[in-house]
Amino acid sequence: SRWAELLDRWHGWCEANAVTPPVAALAFVAAQEHVERFVMGIDSLQQLEQLLQQPADVPLPPADMVSDDRELIEPSRWKLS
Repeated sequence: SRWAELLDRWHGWCEANAVTPPVAALAFVAAQEHVERFVMGIDSLQQLEQLLQQPADVPLPPADMVSDDRELIEPSRWKLS
């Protein structure tokens, strides 16, 4: 996919920082000053419990690990098979 390199970096960063991708994503969104509320889907009770037990000091990903590609960052545009 056109995002393979970015996603590989993302997963590598998560592994190096001992956080799961959902926990890292939640920490990133929660750290944004302009975000008051957000919705996050979960796949299982185990994933919900993991998110609720996240440590307060989850590091944020590097500033250069970003994308403005709407096909990637807007879930309503995802083509799931």
